[in-house]
Amino acid sequence: MVGAIAAGVAPAPFLVTYSVVFILHGTVFPVDPPDITTTHGGEALAGLVALLFLGVIVTGLGWFLSGRSRWPFLVGQLATLGASIDFLVDSTSGEPEVPVILALASATAVVLGCLPASWKWVSDSPWRADRAAAHTVPDVEPEPGGWSAPGPESGPIDPNPGGAHSARAPHSA
Repeated sequence: MVGAIAAGVAPAPFLVTYSVVFILHGTVFPVDPPDITTTHGGEALAGLVALLFLGVIVTGLGWFLSGRSRWPFLVGQLATLGASIDFLVDSTSGEPEVPVILALASATAVVLGCLPASWKWVSDSPWRADRAAAHTVPDVEPEPGGWSAPGPESGPIDPNPGGAHSARAPHSA
């Protein structure tokens, strides 16, 4: 599980960098010609997509690390692997160093995230046990004479439980 998380962190710095660069190239510091699209708006949109994908990656890492779920983690890593392979196949996308690193890291994260130890980590997590316990209904009846919430049969709740309704005397002038 730790190895999967360590390998799964690899896309995060690249996504931060690319999202900032493309958002800036599409808005504040436009470049001619645009880097990856044909318009400046396309550059900004690519940066926003990278930023959104960074959120998915970080959420997946957090959920897997906390034992909540590993599916967002695996989906994010598989998407990274697919994009990396696409960049490796497309010779016009630039040098292959970054896609190779990301493909190796994401493939490693997927393999390690599917090992039995990772399954056990998620299934044995306290988060899951607490959630399962919260959804159970106790079969214990309340003690006789114990407190219970008033139901519709008891009528409206009296805000003045002393008995008499507000007996204030009107102010005299």
